[in-house]
Amino acid sequence: MDGFINLLKPPGMTSHDVVAYVRKKLKTRKVGHLGTLDPAAAGVLPVAVGQATRLIEYLERVAIKEYLAEIVIGITTATWDLEGEILEQKDASFLTAGDIEKVLKHFHGEIEQIPPLASAVKVSGKPLYLYQRRGEKVDPPKRKVFIDNIELLEFLANKPQPEVRLYIRCSRGTYIRSIANDLGNFLKTGATLKFLLRTRSGPFLLNDSNLLHEDFILIPPEQVFQDFPKINLTGEQYLRVKNGGGVKVETKGENFGPVFAYYEGKIIATGMICGQIFQPEKVFRFGE
Repeated sequence: MDGFINLLKPPGMTSHDVVAYVRKKLKTRKVGHLGTLDPAAAGVLPVAVGQATRLIEYLERVAIKEYLAEIVIGITTATWDLEGEILEQKDASFLTAGDIEKVLKHFHGEIEQIPPLASAVKVSGKPLYLYQRRGEKVDPPKRKVFIDNIELLEFLANKPQPEVRLYIRCSRGTYIRSIANDLGNFLKTGATLKFLLRTRSGPFLLNDSNLLHEDFILIPPEQVFQDFPKINLTGEQYLRVKNGGGVKVETKGENFGPVFAYYEGKIIATGMICGQIFQPEKVFRFGE
């Protein structure tokens, strides 16, 4: 059993909880997930099964993420979401949708983020949440992320702490809780994440996702990676590649990768092309 499952993670479960559930349901240990979701968040959580777990890294390098985020303006919490202790509340009823739109311009393109203290980002080999639990001071490292698009979908005013609903399309590693906190800093009111729904992770979309109690739909690797660079091998090349050997291929570029090598419509290896030689890095025997 090799392939991917597009799962809809419900709120209240960790990403590891979902993996454990799939392992038990499919009776296999070879299960891994793509892109962690916070326990309180919901949405697309792709899971790899069998040999497909060795392909996760290729998706993680390029996977675009899309989210719907609900943010409360005027509240600051220790975790930058409503799961944490409320540290401060301010009246933000004076804000308008125009004020939000103006501030959102700061979140386009490449930006620097400070990850939440309540996160798994590591400093000196330890996750930030351990420092927070122990009350130890630490400077979270700034990270560069890319926000492809951020839009205000809804502004709920007429109360001391108005709420906004955002659509966000971003690179891997982007913390939506950090966007919420930074939004509050720009507005000088504080802000925190109320709810998060991931609607896309790479080729996996919310509308196609499986609920945990449903029969799982196993997506073949060839479907998931259909838009990645590929080469088709002859029978002779296949025999060489499956044993780890390089083969000469006809390509337009001299050096690039990763490349997916196919034989008879199946992925049999991934690797790099250097000087028109395909050199396999990983060899697969899907279905065997």
